[in-house]
Amino acid sequence: MSKVKAIIFDLDGVIIDSENLWTDADLSFLKNEGITVDKEHYKKTVKTLLMGIAFTEGIDVFKKHLGLEGEIEELLNKRKSMINKYLENVAYVNGFTQFHNKLKESYKTAIATALVRYFLDPIIVKFELKRLFNDHIYSIEDIGFIPKPNPDIYLHAAAKLGFKPQECIGIEDSPKGVEAVNRAGMKSIAITTTYDKEMLSHADLIVDSFSEIDLSKNLIIPIP
Repeated sequence: MSKVKAIIFDLDGVIIDSENLWTDADLSFLKNEGITVDKEHYKKTVKTLLMGIAFTEGIDVFKKHLGLEGEIEELLNKRKSMINKYLENVAYVNGFTQFHNKLKESYKTAIATALVRYFLDPIIVKFELKRLFNDHIYSIEDIGFIPKPNPDIYLHAAAKLGFKPQECIGIEDSPKGVEAVNRAGMKSIAITTTYDKEMLSHADLIVDSFSEIDLSKNLIIPIP
């Protein structure tokens, strides 16, 4: 049996309450390009394809599934500009800071995110994430843009922390993210900030908020 020694967090929808902002930004971007999509339909279809992939691949998803037209570089710049506008209003997920404060005495922590450094670095500064995670903040760029649900970003974070995957728990908010954690050989906790419980059913533990995670029970999950 391995004792849990590290907690690895996804960023969007887990640490910062940004997933709805990303959705709203992308819907505004698409509307400017002449494509109107119902928000709930978008969240259940196209958004699931965007979770965990590199930012540049999102344009390919829009082209394939929504008929977006135009030069990729120009579209990328327009999408970046719209997302930056929306991310100005981003805040912490409720309960995250209190939860992390309880963790820091007993567990090492890291971030494993699909965000590219272009978006990640300003967020690190705004939320002083290095104060919480030191240098253990890992981007999809650090692993050659290999997207979730591949486990690479979680395996990379565990290795950098100096622990075996079996000694780590990953906290995610998306189906692809939970799958990445599971495939890394870690136990997974899913938080329903972005998707409902049915879509996160393959997680070892599902919670609606950080306050539901009992440090004395939930984080000491027996791992063969």
